[in-house]
Amino acid sequence: MINSLSARIFAIFWLTLALVLVLVMMVPKLDSRQLTTLLESEYRQGVMLEQHIEAELAQDPANDLLWWRRLIRAIDKWAPPGQRLIIVTSEGRIIGAQRNEIQVVRNFMGQSDNADHPKKKKYGRSEMLGPLFH
Repeated sequence: MINSLSARIFAIFWLTLALVLVLVMMVPKLDSRQLTTLLESEYRQGVMLEQHIEAELAQDPANDLLWWRRLIRAIDKWAPPGQRLIIVTSEGRIIGAQRNEIQVVRNFMGQSDNADHPKKKKYGRSEMLGPLFH
């Protein structure tokens, strides 16, 4: 193989440097907090939720002045156990989020804004998915 001591040291140095560079480049890809594409089952569940909530809202009179109460009631009824649904209107109103979550929701909205390709992202112990509805 390599007979010279200086050549061995040189080869080991560059091999180690290359290995460290590869590790540094891979670490961001392994971060679970990155935006990722939804699984097909997650997307189907979102579409089903959309259909159920729309059907629930269609049963109520359209001229109701308390539309947001009807929406919150439908969200609470169809939310899966252990999960909460947060709706953002086209005007940017956030419905269903707690006060301390509003900044996180706005951050997620800025990163995932294409309803044709919804994404998911972890924020601490919670995970956000969306946008699912048009």
